Amino acid sequence: MNLIDDLPENIKDVIHRLKFIDKLFYNRSKFQGEFNYNIEYKFHPYFHYIATINYLLLTCFDAMLESKFIDFGGWLRMKDNRYRDEVLSNNESNKITPIEMTTLLYEKYKEMYGVNQTIRTLVFERFSEVNRTKLFNSFEVYKITKIKERPKNVLSGDYDKSELIELPEKKFKIFLNIRNKFTHEAFIHAGLDDAGYTNCFSLSEGKIQKRISNWTKIDVKSKTHKTVTLIGWPYILREIIGDHIFSTYNFDVRIKKLKIKEYLGQYNFELLWSQSEKILWAKTEDGILIYMGGSTFSKPKEAINYIDEVVNDAINMDKILSMSNTDIVSIPYSRLMKYGSLVNVIGDVISNKGNNYPIRYNPEMNSFMFYDENTQNWWKQPATTIEISDIIEEARSYINEVFEK
Repeated sequence: MNLIDDLPENIKDVIHRLKFIDKLFYNRSKFQGEFNYNIEYKFHPYFHYIATINYLLLTCFDAMLESKFIDFGGWLRMKDNRYRDEVLSNNESNKITPIEMTTLLYEKYKEMYGVNQTIRTLVFERFSEVNRTKLFNSFEVYKITKIKERPKNVLSGDYDKSELIELPEKKFKIFLNIRNKFTHEAFIHAGLDDAGYTNCFSLSEGKIQKRISNWTKIDVKSKTHKTVTLIGWPYILREIIGDHIFSTYNFDVRIKKLKIKEYLGQYNFELLWSQSEKILWAKTEDGILIYMGGSTFSKPKEAINYIDEVVNDAINMDKILSMSNTDIVSIPYSRLMKYGSLVNVIGDVISNKGNNYPIRYNPEMNSFMFYDENTQNWWKQPATTIEISDIIEEARSYINEVFEK
């Protein structure tokens, strides 16, 4: 008998959803790159990709408590419902309108059966302290208040007072706000994008760090608003759900991470590889996991080669920044500087003379580009097709018959 058979039905559903999310995430490179740009509607589908992963993971929070959902109408029609009856009897003598009575009943319903209450129970009563801390540390919130009186050192313009929100109860309400944006508003807070390594993490001055760039405004009023920055989404949500299922039901659906290399010297971290999700992680000396992309790699060796170049680039850049103005240095032109985001390369052409040319395609300009190693330059030519295989053949013909002739 499969161990999953012993689990509650709602947890089985969550596990099935997690495995679907993992497979969806594994195939994310198919949605990345310039070729997928939608010319007709002028948008790139990958803007919605991570938001969709966030949405799917957030719905797992709703499902992890084994409680039967009852809608408002069903709650009103329940034969035995002392909570409903208490609201009716307590306000029987009050002169309130039907709308006011309905509002009171609905507030009591939400208190007992609403999604917010379900998630509150999960976070504050069922999650471990570690997971609760992970969740609240996965987003930063600042309340911004415009004030008229400026400090003496501020010369002109509006002055904004910034206040960090840290109390768990307040952060929980904001978490619900974020959840509702993903589930009800088609929210596109994209999170981290591994189309290119610079969007996920940074290496500088001997340190590897998360790169945080996405934020949004919520609770916007005339004089105040809140800014929210998501940190490590969706990966941290996936980690929390997997940890909770393991600690509660002793069923391991956590993402498996294999150590494939250890970097020592100027930069110290372990390189971890999750094969079934195509995820690269850096584990720092203090145990922090930093997402590093990985969508374009199918084998650990490919990932190692790529990160080797990232580390070498960082070391070379650190040397350059530490040199004086009188020093003369030759800056190596790395593969990363040549190619940029790996997913933007649609293929390679080996010419009749044996030279290798990476090929890119720009759908907006309907043109292809190829990289010439000798001149260290990208050359652009118009394309007559939008099919990838045909574009590569056009590039092959142009290189052999014109460029190298």
